[in-house]
Amino acid sequence: MLHTRWSAEAWSQARVEFKRALSLRSETQRVGDSQRCRPSASSRGYGEAWRKIRDRILKRDGGFCVPCKDEGRMTPATMVDHIKPKHLSGGDDANLRAICRRCHDRKTGAEGRHARSSSTPPTS
Repeated sequence: MLHTRWSAEAWSQARVEFKRALSLRSETQRVGDSQRCRPSASSRGYGEAWRKIRDRILKRDGGFCVPCKDEGRMTPATMVDHIKPKHLSGGDDANLRAICRRCHDRKTGAEGRHARSSSTPPTS
């Protein structure tokens, strides 16, 4: 292992860069390949009312991921997903399902890829 002595100036510069990186990290949230500031969940319409709906849907679906159940796996659901995008179908319970992080990330990624390549969303 190679050990290098850093000058006081180099240490100072490294600390400044590290603090800057930490502050940027706390101000942004990594999304795909880009970084952007993301509004809070409440400001995006996911406040107390949404939490009640979320709890109701998780209970309705037995606490398991619906897409996984459809494939014969029993995976605990950690979130609730809009089957069709909220702006296309509203927020009624029939458009909601319990889903695990893995399935949600896969679906969201597919929707993002499809949105970049066409104007109509993929069907679920």
